[in-house]
Amino acid sequence: MQLPVLAGLCGSGTLVCIDVLFQRLIVQNSSALTLSVVSSIKELLTVFAGIAVFGDEVTTIQFVGMFVAAFGVKLYGSQRRREHAQAKKEYVPRLSACWHNHHASLVVARLALLSSAHPGMAKAAVSDHIVLGHVVLQI
Repeated sequence: MQLPVLAGLCGSGTLVCIDVLFQRLIVQNSSALTLSVVSSIKELLTVFAGIAVFGDEVTTIQFVGMFVAAFGVKLYGSQRRREHAQAKKEYVPRLSACWHNHHASLVVARLALLSSAHPGMAKAAVSDHIVLGHVVLQI
């Protein structure tokens, strides 16, 4: 075998291996639909590279097909961003509620600890909490 042919085979094999690795990462961290969209982008880039490098000609119907594919990718990306933003908005109040619940749990735990060690101090601890707010977290 000639050296350029061997180098071409090794280069192609390496690129295919990298492609399969990225596909696995995409499916592992996202979904099969996302992989399909990314594959569409890859195909569009391949067509554009063929046009730029080899001077391939594109018919009107092929150009319309590429436009529809690119527009679909754009719509998918927009929808994913909207869903992500909505999920983020819903997550923040839940996190806040968890924080308040955690804070209340700390207050109850502190009162239980004080009342078991010094029965007379539990009442003082309640008044400290009411007056000072989140001081319980700092003690």
